[in-house]
Amino acid sequence: MKRFKCKECGYVHIGDEAPSVCPVCGYDSEVFYEMEEEGTSKNVDYYEMIDDSNIDIIKNLRHQFDSFSELAVISIAMSNQALKENKEEDSELLKESSDELLKQASLNAMLLGEFLEFSTDANKDQLSSKLKKDVKRYEELVLLLENDGLSEYVDLIKGKSENLEKLIDRLEK
Repeated sequence: MKRFKCKECGYVHIGDEAPSVCPVCGYDSEVFYEMEEEGTSKNVDYYEMIDDSNIDIIKNLRHQFDSFSELAVISIAMSNQALKENKEEDSELLKESSDELLKQASLNAMLLGEFLEFSTDANKDQLSSKLKKDVKRYEELVLLLENDGLSEYVDLIKGKSENLEKLIDRLEK
């Protein structure tokens, strides 16, 4: 199967030819270009995007992606809390749960094909771009916290923002 990418929004379509209209941004087929095949190892867990116009399948995959991602975050937060309570065994179990939930979420991301490019460099660029938006959201959150007199949380959020900025720097090298 061939892969076609929309120049406007980044949507990747897998099929024999580009779609007549991009299902994400609505531009016609002229904005699509055929992507080159890159060598991928069949020994890794990689699944191609589902090429299906059934909106119920796409909605289900998006719901599962959101749900598994959220549960992974909750599991890691619970793991951190268990560590504070000196419950190392519980913490490890919750961390393993988070890892499994993230694997499930990543499967849905691959099947959706909306979040991934077909090259590592493009994925790193896209992740870096999205992280920069999250850093800006953190900056907005810091202002809101300061305005509401919740300054005890400001340093925590600033620290997390700095961690994201370090990650962005590493991705962009």
